[in-house]
Amino acid sequence: MYKYYLFVIKPEVAHIYRNNLKELGLNLYELSSSKSNNVNYKISLFKQLCLPFKIQVINDYFKYLSYLKNNNNKYLYKSKQEISLIKLRYSVIIIYSNKIWPHFFNFFKICNQNILVCDFINNKYFWLTK
Repeated sequence: MYKYYLFVIKPEVAHIYRNNLKELGLNLYELSSSKSNNVNYKISLFKQLCLPFKIQVINDYFKYLSYLKNNNNKYLYKSKQEISLIKLRYSVIIIYSNKIWPHFFNFFKICNQNILVCDFINNKYFWLTK
């Protein structure tokens, strides 16, 4: 099972870290993990690096897709080869999947040019749209 974290990175930050995704990934890991209990620090770090997702727009789109099962900002995609669950949050979107390239990536690939995908468990970081 794979666990992916998606972040919308500010364009100026994406330009600075374009050749050093691992360092950016480590900063985002600090943001998404519970290592720091200082909420003010996490908010400050988020505002420096990221932009929020437009969750209402994504929810409105996903609600019309009959093949997705919905439960409070969580959507399940199930096919013969894939099972993927997505959790929508303003700061980060988390995807659990049995596939290396989950179905949900196809939607987000067309949404924004600065979406960084982080697989913290395997230390893999890549731009979804570049």
